[in-house]
Amino acid sequence: TGAGIRWEPRHAPTRAWYQCENGCEIDEEHKPWMDEQGEWRAHNPAAFPRHRSFHIWAAYSQHPGAAWLEIAREFIEVRKDPNLLRTFVNQVLGEAWAERGEAPEWQRLYDRREKAMRLGTPSAKAGLLIGAADVQRGGGGRIDLDIWAFGPDRRREFVERIEVFGPISEKATWKKLDEQIARTWTTEDGRQMRLARVAVDSGDGENTMEVYAWARRHPGFAMAVKGRHAIAANQPIGSPTWQDVTVNGRKLKKGVRLWNVGTSMLKLELFGDLEKDKPVDGEAYPDGYVFLPDGTTDEWIKQLVAEELRMIRLRNGGFRREWHKVRDRNEALDNAVYARAVAFSLGVDRWREADWQKARGEFTPPPPPVPAPKQQVRDDRPPPVPLQAAETPAAKRRAAATTRKPNPFTSRRR
Repeated sequence: TGAGIRWEPRHAPTRAWYQCENGCEIDEEHKPWMDEQGEWRAHNPAAFPRHRSFHIWAAYSQHPGAAWLEIAREFIEVRKDPNLLRTFVNQVLGEAWAERGEAPEWQRLYDRREKAMRLGTPSAKAGLLIGAADVQRGGGGRIDLDIWAFGPDRRREFVERIEVFGPISEKATWKKLDEQIARTWTTEDGRQMRLARVAVDSGDGENTMEVYAWARRHPGFAMAVKGRHAIAANQPIGSPTWQDVTVNGRKLKKGVRLWNVGTSMLKLELFGDLEKDKPVDGEAYPDGYVFLPDGTTDEWIKQLVAEELRMIRLRNGGFRREWHKVRDRNEALDNAVYARAVAFSLGVDRWREADWQKARGEFTPPPPPVPAPKQQVRDDRPPPVPLQAAETPAAKRRAAATTRKPNPFTSRRR
């Protein structure tokens, strides 16, 4: 869209032209006339005449190497190589280089959602469920819990977003989170799955104590995590450090551990995987493909690609790469990174099919016990004989007093 060089075919151009802001096509043969008729115009008249600067790029040149078709071909050759693309931007476009991570366009991801997958239902290939939660104090308090499923060949799929509302400082809010992580999910082939682990971002101090307290109640299951934003962090997840110690530095039993996550490395991996195209004509999905089920909202997808990697020029002439937010909300991106870090810590990158089968059994809750049917027991014993109470001495005397003795004189026959 807009003015600029256009070409066709898309991947191997044989024709190029300049499209003006009104949509008309201008062929290369008109370039000399355009250059002769062109004039410099200030885009910031308020700064003139105190400051003057001029910008022009290679497309105006009449050198054969700067033909519009050659520029289009050169762009196609270098667009996937950051180093070559930087030279193209500087020397051909005449612009300052601002490196961007492989952040995909959210609309493309929205359009390629899997129509056969339902939100909240892991696929038949899901072997492991991981939860990741981002804690927000604003707006009355909220915990955004994202559920991710992982499978062989670095397969991962978004399952659903669960929002828990309530003040972060209140136990009732964390009780609601307890109820959600205790749930089970039914896969498309009818299996029941439960979470293997859940990670919670400990934040920058505002929510840290609440997160630690909650993780302490779920040892071995809940993981308090913190992102290491340094680009040099080349480990997906580091060794945990104890956060509960005495004044003498001794570790406390049942204390909480903090896991540091190499967020930059995992963001680059995620963005690279999101760039992979959906297969056609029955081809297999590429390794690392990220599945987004039908029903995934555009807002969630925008959060997933809410940052980009830029090249920042330093005063000494060097460069530094930094991640910058392009949207306010990036909870989905943070949660995706933390879920991937937890999966890595469990060793999924080294698992074989037997390991995945074992995981499916380990994190599948057993079926509820079925009560045995009651059996009718036949009793052939004779009925009990009722017992009579023994006669007391007092009863005997009363019976003797009331018994009439026969009179020998009156009873004698005459």
